[in-house]
Amino acid sequence: MQSETTQLIIDGTRHFFYTIRPFVVTNPLGFVRTVLQEYQLTSSTGENYTLYKTIAGNWFDIAEANPTAGIALLSALKMAITGKERSQA
Repeated sequence: MQSETTQLIIDGTRHFFYTIRPFVVTNPLGFVRTVLQEYQLTSSTGENYTLYKTIAGNWFDIAEANPTAGIALLSALKMAITGKERSQA
């Protein structure tokens, strides 16, 4: 997992910075169900977004995390992050 801030550029003009940290998902009884990677993103204009990814590499959507973000933007962010991670592997 990553703890430093990473820069991400979408469409050649939109700049984002993100960090990754573990996010624990529990059931109603408090037992751990899984641990996801939580991506905290901030745009250069100050907008904040939160994305989640499983350890296996699948994106996991939590609707409450980004109530005002459009699907196109979230998809572009996921694709850009996946591409960046693959190029660093």
